[in-house]
Amino acid sequence: MKHQGIISSWHDRKIIAGTEWAREIDEHLNTAQIILLLISADFLASSYCYDIEVMRAMERHNAGEARVIPIILRHCDWNLAPFGKLQALPTDGKPVDSRNWYNKDEAFHNIAQGIRKAVEDLPAFKTSAKVQGDRSRDFSKTDEKLTLPKAKVKDVFNPYKVRDEWIEYISSNLREAIEGEDSLDFYSEDVEGQRQIRILRNQDTIYSLNIKKGGFGSGDAGISFSYATGRMISISGGINAWGQFKWDAAKDLVVLELHDISLLSSFISGDAKEYTKEEFLAALWNKIRSVIENSFR
Repeated sequence: MKHQGIISSWHDRKIIAGTEWAREIDEHLNTAQIILLLISADFLASSYCYDIEVMRAMERHNAGEARVIPIILRHCDWNLAPFGKLQALPTDGKPVDSRNWYNKDEAFHNIAQGIRKAVEDLPAFKTSAKVQGDRSRDFSKTDEKLTLPKAKVKDVFNPYKVRDEWIEYISSNLREAIEGEDSLDFYSEDVEGQRQIRILRNQDTIYSLNIKKGGFGSGDAGISFSYATGRMISISGGINAWGQFKWDAAKDLVVLELHDISLLSSFISGDAKEYTKEEFLAALWNKIRSVIENSFR
């Protein structure tokens, strides 16, 4: 269902064929404790996004009666929708990102983690956990051992594999954003160690991006970017940004330490800036979107 969002409830019943489905859905929404809200650009553009079922789910979430988990299936700005106003999300204040379908293990892991956090946040779960803890505690012992949290240390990762994942992530999300627009087209190809991305409007190239394996000053495990408004004159042209991948202990993930001349910013910046995959894609898309909008003027 391209233009329809799907709300799934964690419940011990299913809607059986031949029953009054509207009443069944209403009953599920009023009794479910975990509600999964699947989001895509098509859903945001449809009337179902503002339907009574979504509003009812939001009401129960904000009232603390249920936990709604927004799951982004495709690239979109979920904060523009009414459910962007959900309070106290169980997934660290943001929707679960399951767009990385070229790595299905990561996508399913993100969804499973979101559900786990939502379950732990339920009042019934907290009460049950407290009761179990009280029952298992031996009050005759006064020298209980304190369990200290483990220190976050640098994780081991393969920068070559991470770079390949970033290139696929950028390409797949840009393709999805472009191919859904009338009069726009998308093209990508690997040539001479570079991923060439071209965005066309009515057969004319309006934006070119080359992503090269290997970065200026960061060795063959780095990454570099060249772009042009319109056609790329040469695939071996100048570099607009370059960087290397590093582990961010605070965020507990890999980030790109980017030296940006003019790819994302409009001026030369002397300091490197760190980006997650999502942050980098959002900043890149903002620049590309301005090029697209100017081409329609």
